[in-house]
Amino acid sequence: MQNQIRQLEDGTFEIGTWIQNANGEVVFFDATSAKTLEEANKIADELDDQEFKLVKSEIDMLGGIQGANKVLELMNENEAVAVEFDKNHFDINELKFYNQKDFEQRMDDYLDNGETATYLYADFEIQSLLHKTRFLKF
Repeated sequence: MQNQIRQLEDGTFEIGTWIQNANGEVVFFDATSAKTLEEANKIADELDDQEFKLVKSEIDMLGGIQGANKVLELMNENEAVAVEFDKNHFDINELKFYNQKDFEQRMDDYLDNGETATYLYADFEIQSLLHKTRFLKF
């Protein structure tokens, strides 16, 4: 379970995750709250299910776990910090790689134009998805 539950002094419960903030402090980031432990467990399970579905769909877009690992390998070979591919058709042979400068320009263009025909992933985003798959079972 990714989402955790903690009881507050008033007897209610917070559901969320522990994160490290910009100051390096570990803090509890609460997504929601519940009045009873049973309700908190149900909400936490629902949030975990949503996260599982999101991570799985994004990993699937990258050709599965092996595909995502291969994309990272190719990014490393191409000294890229980001990769772009067609939204409707993932083809490992048709990836566009970006260095930091080109990625920043592409992001500006991507956001300015409201493009929806491609996906643009930074290397850290793919690494994060793969990290989450270690904790989620497909």
